[in-house]
Amino acid sequence: MKLGIGLLGAGFMGKAHSHAYRSITTYLGTEVVPDLVAIYSRNKDRARNAMKRYGYRRFYTEWRDLIRDEEIEVIDNSLPNFLHKEPSIEAIELGKHVTCEKPLARNLEEALEMVRAANRSGVTHGVIFNKRWFPGVQLAKKLLREQVLGKVTGFRFAYHQDWGLSSDTSSWRFKRELAGYGVLGDQGSHVIDLVHFLIGKIRRVLAKAKRVRGADVEDYIVLLTETKEGAVGTIEVSRVSPGRKNYLIFEIYGEEGSLYFNMERLNELWIYIRDAPEISGFR
Repeated sequence: MKLGIGLLGAGFMGKAHSHAYRSITTYLGTEVVPDLVAIYSRNKDRARNAMKRYGYRRFYTEWRDLIRDEEIEVIDNSLPNFLHKEPSIEAIELGKHVTCEKPLARNLEEALEMVRAANRSGVTHGVIFNKRWFPGVQLAKKLLREQVLGKVTGFRFAYHQDWGLSSDTSSWRFKRELAGYGVLGDQGSHVIDLVHFLIGKIRRVLAKAKRVRGADVEDYIVLLTETKEGAVGTIEVSRVSPGRKNYLIFEIYGEEGSLYFNMERLNELWIYIRDAPEISGFR
C-alpha cells in the first residue's frame, strides 16, 4: 500500500527525512510504501533540486499548494518553528495526517491549538523524536520495563553541541519571536522526551539558563528535575560546548543497577547489576 508524502522544507531535515522515507521499506519491511509526491521550498531552485535529488515527483514554492495536493495523504512539516502551527493546522483541517518536527510549537498556546485541531479532525498526528528508536535506547526501555534496575532513584541526561559558537546570530534560531526557544527547543526537547520515554513524566523543575552569544534565547540550560514516580535527576543542554558535535549521554540509577548510554556509540548500552558478584563494573 502506498502512502502519499508531502514534505514541507528542503533543508537539512528535509534531506534527512527524504532519506528515511526511501529507506524505511528496505530496512523495516513495512507493507506501507512511502510515495514521495511533492516537496516544498520557497526558493524555486532549491525546491527543484531537492525534487530531483530526493526523488519527488513535483515541487511547490507555496506551502498551501502542497497541502492541497489531492495525492498527498501525509504532511511532513520540517519548516522552522514559526511555520509549524499554521501549515499543520490547515493540513489537519483538510484531513491530512501530520507529522511535525520538534519543538511542536513556539509556546504552549500554539501547541495546544495544534493538538486540539488534530483531535477534532481525528487524523493521525505526532512529533518527530527519532532518538527513542536507537537500538541502545530501545534496550534501555526494555530493561527498565522489566525492572532489571529495580526502582529508578536518579538520572543524569546531557546533550552538548558546539555549532552555536560559530552560527550567524541573525538566524531565526537565535530570535525568540521566530524560534520560541533556544537550545531548550532545539536539543532539549529530545532530552526531555527521552526522560519521559525511559523514566516517566517530569512533575517539578528548577532551571537556570544562560545566553552566550548575545541573542535573546538561551544557549545553555541546566534543569534539576523530579518525576512523578519520585526519581530525581539533572538535564543539561548546550549548543556552545567547544569540541562537542553531537554528544548525548544518559545515566540511569536504580536500587539494583545502573545504565549508561552515549549516542556517539549508539549501538552500545552499558549496564551494571548489583547481584552479579562476578562483575565488578559496567559491561
